[in-house]
Order: sequence, then structure tokens, then C-alpha cells
Amino acid sequence: MAREVAARAHERVAVHDVEDAGDGEQDVVLAHLDLALEAARGARSAVSVRPVARAVEAVGPVAVATPTTSARPTAAVVVEGVLAALRAVALLTVALRAVALLTVALLTVALRTVGPVVLLTVALLTVGTVVRRTVATIGLLTVGLLPVAALAARALALLAVGALAACSSGTANGTPAEQLAAAKTKVDAASSLHLTLRSSGIPATVNGALGADGTGTHAPAFKGTLNARISGFEAKVEVVAIDKLLYVKLPFTTGFIKADPKSYNAPDPAQLFAKEGGITSLLTATTNPVEGPKTRVGPEVLTTITGTVPGATVAKLLNIGDATKSFKVTYGITDPGGELRTVTMTGPFYQGATSTYILTLDKYGAPVAISKP
Repeated sequence: MAREVAARAHERVAVHDVEDAGDGEQDVVLAHLDLALEAARGARSAVSVRPVARAVEAVGPVAVATPTTSARPTAAVVVEGVLAALRAVALLTVALRAVALLTVALLTVALRTVGPVVLLTVALLTVGTVVRRTVATIGLLTVGLLPVAALAARALALLAVGALAACSSGTANGTPAEQLAAAKTKVDAASSLHLTLRSSGIPATVNGALGADGTGTHAPAFKGTLNARISGFEAKVEVVAIDKLLYVKLPFTTGFIKADPKSYNAPDPAQLFAKEGGITSLLTATTNPVEGPKTRVGPEVLTTITGTVPGATVAKLLNIGDATKSFKVTYGITDPGGELRTVTMTGPFYQGATSTYILTLDKYGAPVAISKP
């Protein structure tokens, strides 16, 4: 005797309970309806559920097969791969553009901070590195572009080394001695200059010039103010120097009087602007000049040149200093421009002390009129 348990709407398996009258035992047969229907179509005959069950009994146990997902078409896989590669390239392009914008900003700042030759050196080295790493990142190494990138990087490196060598040897603006000579020519050619004098390390017990601010010509002549220590008191004194005479207006007085600058341990300010024996005499008297690093002073970049000046030259110019000693000097020359901007002298200006005077020259050729007070 056989009974059929109908499958529910969501089930695909029918259960047949077959009772064997001979031995009293029961046999259960499971059949997957999809497989049974497929077998029925193969026989090209319409069957009911019960004959299908009998066919399943005759065939034996049937394994339940799990439908598998068919492989996607090869063309779709290729298209998806191409799109993924394009997305990666687009992201890389955005990143490189961001790096480029940042590089432009940094180079703009650097151009205002260091000399163009040094900047060119850094830029060439950076470009060589970017070329090599970009080629590796995009993955073009597989098509043989690594040798090309490496060759380009080496070429850029060689150019950078050449630029750096040119910078260090001083050939861009000449040797240190040539730069000093050119700076002297510019000072001597200017009809007037503005001068400031600052000092440090001056002993508190001595009289002397602490600073000055004014304008001078090659007449020589000067007018401005002189900061000096007189009998232990610091004062700012108005001065006019012309025709080898110095006129000063002391504090709490109403007029100028003649004075001897040596009595104040001060230089004749007009003599600083003389073409012979003036400030520029330090440039020609400097021994062993060496070009140093570039420095920034306000909006300008200065090439520094260091050397040594005989004490006799310093003492003659400033009316102070040990003439038997030597003084260290550092010049600041504008780059570009080649103007002498700063002169820093350090040495035994006063007995038992090492002091520093810094002269700054600017406003080359500005109109000025100087006359006796």
C-alpha cells in the first residue's frame, strides 16, 4: 500500500510511504520534484505524481543537486577590469595634481627664501625622483619603461650636480674677491646712501659710538643722528659732517657746535662715505674671502662673504680698535643686484672686550642735500 505526502507550495520534495504487505515493513522514498519532472520530460510523456514516484522507486535513491551559478561572460569581466584600472588611474591623476599644486606652493616660498641656483638643484632632484616613482606606481614597468625612467632620473641628477657645483664654486656671480670688487664699484657709483650703525658687546665703562642713522654722499658729507655714550650717559646727538668738520647738537642745547669725533671714540661719519679710505676700503683690504650661505634680511636674499681685515684699516676708518690685531668681517651682498647691504665687523675694538659693529647700506642714489648747519 502506498501513500503520498504532498509537498507544500514552497517545497520541491515529495515523500512516498510504501507499505510492503509481505513483511509488514515500510519503505520511504524521497523524490525531488524538479528532477522527477525533468525525467518525465525526457520520456516525452505526461505523468502524474504517483507514476513519477514509481519511476523514482525503480531507479533508486536520487541525490539532491544544488543549482550552481553559471560563470559570468568573459567580456563582462574584461570590461569590469578595464573600468577598475581607469578608476585607479583617475585617483592617481588627482593625487599627482594635488602633489603638483603643493609643489608649486612650496617652490614659490622657496624662491623667496633661497637663491635660484640652489632652488634649481632641489627642483631637478625632486623631478627625477617623481618621474621614477610615478612610472613604478602606474605599473608601466611591465612594458619596459623602467630603463627610460631610470635614464631620465640619472640625467636630471647629473644636471643637479652640475648646478650645485656651479653654485658652490661661485661661478654664477664670480669668485668672492670678484663679488667684493663689484660691490665696491656699486657703492662708489651711488650718489648717496642711507647708513645705519648698530653695535653689541661694548663695555659699559667706555665712551664710544653705539649706533648711527643718516644719509651720506661721496663729498664726503653726512647728516643724521649718532647714538653715543658720554661720561657714562647714553645720548642721541644730531650731527652734520662736511668739509672734514663735524657739527653736533648736544642734548639740552639749541645749536650745533664743532666737535672732534675722536674725543667720543666715534668715527667721522662723513669719512665712511669717502671713495678712498671709506667703508669700501674694507672690501679691498679683506684677505682670504670665502663665500658662505645665503641669508634672508627682510625681503632680500644676501650672499655672505667672510674674511679678515687688518686692524690698522679698521682703526683708521672708525677711530677705534687695536691696530695690531685682525678683525673678522662678514659682508652681505644682495642677490640679485650685487649691492653691498651689510658689513659686520667683530674684534678687539676696546681693550679686554670683543665687540661687534654692523653697518647697513641701502637707498642707493636717493636724493639728499647736506650743508653746514
